[in-house]
Amino acid sequence: MILSKTSKTQNWWHPMSNEHSPLSSWHETPLRYLGSPALLMKEVTGLTPSRHQLLLSRYFVAAATSPRQEFLDAELPVRHGKTTILSKAGMLWAILNWPERNFLVTSSSDDLLTEIGTYLQDGVRLIGPRIGVGIRKSKSALNHWMTNKGGEVMVTTTGTAFQ
Repeated sequence: MILSKTSKTQNWWHPMSNEHSPLSSWHETPLRYLGSPALLMKEVTGLTPSRHQLLLSRYFVAAATSPRQEFLDAELPVRHGKTTILSKAGMLWAILNWPERNFLVTSSSDDLLTEIGTYLQDGVRLIGPRIGVGIRKSKSALNHWMTNKGGEVMVTTTGTAFQ
């Protein structure tokens, strides 16, 4: 799930709310990184995405760039790469494409929080310089950092696994 903080109100926006969606203008913004989350996964980790991860990647891009408010619900068995393709590679793809936006990524545990935060920062450091995106030195903690374009990324935990 993508949560974005609108620039006008500086409040966190949730996609289930009835308010105007800040995502509605995303489809009009030219993409900086033309690859997919699956390509990022391969580039950052060296792992080849499976067929279902390629499909999830395609759905993620379609939902994120749609002019309508879209939701992506991925229900797969444990250890099938949902976190890798959606929370890690998908969010990295979104951050690289819209570094001026603010993102909130949630995880079910502190270990996963550290893993996702590290992946996102490593990905921005590896791929970001090619497209002019970086991490601000003044705010670069693992779980709360800013891009050089003014966007904030916060990785937090729910404290419990989702049921």
